[in-house]
Amino acid sequence: MKRLKGIHEEWFPRFAGRFKRVLLTVILVSAAVHVGGLFLFGSWVVFRHFFYNEARFVVPPELAKTIEPRNLKYKVQLQEQQRRSGRPKIAPRLSARRVSEFSLPDVPVEMSTVERVQSQMKAFGAAGVGAGLGGGSGQGGLGLAASTVKFFGITDRGERIAFLIDISLSMVEDDKGGEAGFKQLKTEIADMIDGLNPGTFFNLILFGNQVDLFEQQMVLASDENKKKAREFLDPYLDGIAESQERSGNILKNYEPSLEGLAAVGGATRMDTGITAGFEQNADVFFIISDGRPHVYKQLEGDELRQLQDRQAKWDEEHDAEKERAERDRAWEAMNAARRKKGLPPKVVELRGGTRPTPPIWTDKEIVAHMEAVGSQAYKDKGRRMPRINCVAFVCHPEEEAFMELLTREFRGKFKRAKARVQAIDE
Repeated sequence: MKRLKGIHEEWFPRFAGRFKRVLLTVILVSAAVHVGGLFLFGSWVVFRHFFYNEARFVVPPELAKTIEPRNLKYKVQLQEQQRRSGRPKIAPRLSARRVSEFSLPDVPVEMSTVERVQSQMKAFGAAGVGAGLGGGSGQGGLGLAASTVKFFGITDRGERIAFLIDISLSMVEDDKGGEAGFKQLKTEIADMIDGLNPGTFFNLILFGNQVDLFEQQMVLASDENKKKAREFLDPYLDGIAESQERSGNILKNYEPSLEGLAAVGGATRMDTGITAGFEQNADVFFIISDGRPHVYKQLEGDELRQLQDRQAKWDEEHDAEKERAERDRAWEAMNAARRKKGLPPKVVELRGGTRPTPPIWTDKEIVAHMEAVGSQAYKDKGRRMPRINCVAFVCHPEEEAFMELLTREFRGKFKRAKARVQAIDE
């Protein structure tokens, strides 16, 4: 017991002293924390009171009406006076996504005005200042006179349009409906010309054994020129079955200034017709034909002498006059039988007999030559090559092949067209 009492007396004073020190430390720390918190909170209260201003929304005072009634009255009177004045009212008349997509409205004019407009626009005919078509085909003009043409299934747009029409005798053969079929064809082409915008330039180029031009240069699509174009077309291949002429050409009024194929004649001279369009700076061609150009090559030297020898030998072995007379009698007998059936005389385009002839230019040779002539007329003068569109009018496949090749080379389109009337059936 004495030992336990001694241990207690030694331990308790040490514990009591240590406890007092810990308690004092806790009190001091607590006091410091409270004093610090009080200082921070007091500082925040002082700051908000003296330095922080809350946003306050104040309703603004109502604005005073500063416009005097007499000023309003004066403005109304001015607008009324403007409406009654002689100044024309501005209102939109045209709308288009691109400048080249709108056309001029039809305005009735006197002939003297048309002539004056034509003389003023000649300066824009060849090179011009316009951008042409959106697709990049225009060759000149203001870009405002382009016309869209729907040509037997082909739609294209241009400012200088060349219509090339085959007038060879084969265009009135039985499978195309004879003369009635070609007459309907001419009517449809004349209607296309009637639909051209007044500022569009155009020309008709008719090709058979030779080329007939409506005008020597392209003309504006005025009402007068449209009427003349219809009258120009009317007599072609009309009554041809009775006369049995070798060619459908009437005027034969074109001689090319650009170099043509070295040839000694032929038929369906589409190549010469295209050359005429090149010379007139057409930007779009529309061609309808039932065949390819049939052009005899011009021979020289030994080739020419060999051909002449073959022809001389053929002449010795054949009586050309007698054979021709026999063909004529057979032709008359056939047509007599047709008349009994109420049918018109038969028309066939003859391309020579059995007598030796020079070789003809191939499809590729003709197209290559046309591209060379086109480059001379367009590229060498800084102009864009034209587009050539072709319509095959009741053609054989080998004839269509030429037109397809031509359109591919000149970025055009190719279509087939059926006879416009029922074919003649014997």
